[in-house]
Amino acid sequence: MKKRVIGATLASLTFGGLLFATSTSATEVSHGETDVQIGFLEDDHHPEDPGDDGQLQLTWAPNLFDFKMNNALPTTTGQQTYTEQVFTGQGKNAYVVVRDDRPESQSATRSWKLKAILGDLIDPNGKKLADAKINLQHNIKGYVHNFPTVPDQGPTVQPANVLTYSGTAIVLPTPQGTQLPADGTSSVELMKTTDSTEGRQSNALEMNSILMTVPADSITANGHTTYTSKITWSLDDTL
Repeated sequence: MKKRVIGATLASLTFGGLLFATSTSATEVSHGETDVQIGFLEDDHHPEDPGDDGQLQLTWAPNLFDFKMNNALPTTTGQQTYTEQVFTGQGKNAYVVVRDDRPESQSATRSWKLKAILGDLIDPNGKKLADAKINLQHNIKGYVHNFPTVPDQGPTVQPANVLTYSGTAIVLPTPQGTQLPADGTSSVELMKTTDSTEGRQSNALEMNSILMTVPADSITANGHTTYTSKITWSLDDTL
């Protein structure tokens, strides 16, 4: 629906219930500007991709990690910590799901590992946010897929699809808290298995705390400065 907006400068004088209107003109002597932004997120995860049967594949990952657009400049020195708002700030968990549907006859070669690379955080002028890191607290979960039966209608993945993992083949790094440096090169291992004899299954990396740390002396702002980046999740079938 289109909305029409009409703007006018109007000076009015009222006498005895009659309204007389005359236009006026003015010369601007000063002005200021305010940035305005709004965003909308249809789903906090990408639509789940069932992939191909008999394959190893990454089927589900978060859509967005948002660390807030209007953080105040730090007033203290040292590391500054910012809470992710789509998941952690809302008390929700984020998930990356791995589906291993390779035949059990390939059990001797059914190893895999999940890794992540966080790119440089860069502002529109190309300035990097130096030494920033995303800190993840995560666990291994089992997972039941809810693939759509109607074409072009992606599934709504609910926490009910996430189960307790009772196996031992899939392991996390030690310690479980993982840092992703925002440098575009550091490939960080998040979850892996060297023994997929547990059969065909899907597993989720459940992230229950997502924080960003930035040294105070790296943070500057010229009015309103926004830094953006991307996490690349990769699944390898060799260790």
